[in-house]
Amino acid sequence: MANVRKTQELVDAIDSKVRRMSDDAQEPHKQKELMLGTAEYDALREDVLTEMWSAAPQLRNQLPSDWCTTPNRIDVHINDDHGKRIKFTSVDSTDQDPLVCPPKVTSSYAPDHKIKYSNLSPDVVTWVEENKQRAAKCAEIGDQFNTVRQQLAAFMSQHKSLNTALKEMPEIELYVPERFMERYRAKAAPRVKPEAPTNVEELNIDRDSLAAAAIAHRMSQSNAA
Repeated sequence: MANVRKTQELVDAIDSKVRRMSDDAQEPHKQKELMLGTAEYDALREDVLTEMWSAAPQLRNQLPSDWCTTPNRIDVHINDDHGKRIKFTSVDSTDQDPLVCPPKVTSSYAPDHKIKYSNLSPDVVTWVEENKQRAAKCAEIGDQFNTVRQQLAAFMSQHKSLNTALKEMPEIELYVPERFMERYRAKAAPRVKPEAPTNVEELNIDRDSLAAAAIAHRMSQSNAA
């Protein structure tokens, strides 16, 4: 095996690969945007318009269109009962089904509307709750890979070459970009003075977690294929 010196390029490349692996692992759990034509979209659109017309519901669909406000979209702020925003989204006007708001709505392009979580229809609640779970899963995965990044940075700081790092902890190969592994597998150069090994345990590196994170990433890539 050829000797591959530890350089900042190598350290940065390992860190970048871990970041990409984290992004890839989170991708299946990204929050679902509100999509036109879905049950939750139609339900939220109706929830918002019902609230907007709540002062005079009998006038909805009765007033001439030029008396009403017909915006391009409505920006929707879903808040908890204390006014803290849970989710931001929007509903759009279409040629087939234009948004028709009461005359009191002054913005003709994208008025804001705040709606309480407790006033949402069941389909919208299901969508919001699923996105909460997705966000929590992404945070969990992100934390896992951030720990991997920190542990690998600490481990590599103790080494002067990729060779000694791989010898002490072979699992690190899972996070080393292939171009550096190709250099490592190349024909060996003249031998260099061996480095004193570091102590993985002293650095408090969880080798099982390192391997598990990388394996989970590979599985997620296989499932996505």
